[in-house]
Amino acid sequence: MPASVDIHIESPARFDRLQILVRLVLSIALGFLGLTTGWITCALYLVLPAVAAFFISSRGPVRYLAEVGPSLARMMAWLVGLHAYLLMVIDRPEVGRESADLRMEVHPAGHPTVQVAILRLFTSLPAALLLAVLLVPATLFALVGVVTVLVAETQAEPLLRFQRAVVSYAGRLAAYHAALVDTYPSFRLEPAGPGAMDLAAGAR
Repeated sequence: MPASVDIHIESPARFDRLQILVRLVLSIALGFLGLTTGWITCALYLVLPAVAAFFISSRGPVRYLAEVGPSLARMMAWLVGLHAYLLMVIDRPEVGRESADLRMEVHPAGHPTVQVAILRLFTSLPAALLLAVLLVPATLFALVGVVTVLVAETQAEPLLRFQRAVVSYAGRLAAYHAALVDTYPSFRLEPAGPGAMDLAAGAR
């Protein structure tokens, strides 16, 4: 199977106002622990290549992809889902189930080496800088989403479409950064799944 990262996100037709309070409490709790999303992202940028290099060195590339890869992929899926939840893209924090709003599947392949894993600190930098830029409007759109959900329990589909693409980009970058795949994340945002308006249009 070729190396790939498949991410599918479905934004609901109506959002639960109560989940905004849950997000607020969660953000405050993480803040008290010093675990802001920005801090987590920066920590992962340093940790993932180090973890990859350690396990590649101790187990070899084949066992790293086969044994460690699935656990790393599940952790990434959970974190990507957390970001999607906090960015108002999905309305449930569950990730990985068939009925989940966000599904992320990593199909590891290749022959990563310790040198490749360490070099990801540098080769991933352009994509990481682009993600940082994209997260600025994504955060602003999330604040707009909070207002529209409070007013009408819905969000503007064009904004959600952008949000889903940014979240998907973050997931593909994480898999590359951890040396699970060799495919560099494209600088072009790609669709990550339908929203309410997309599903309604497809049903016609």
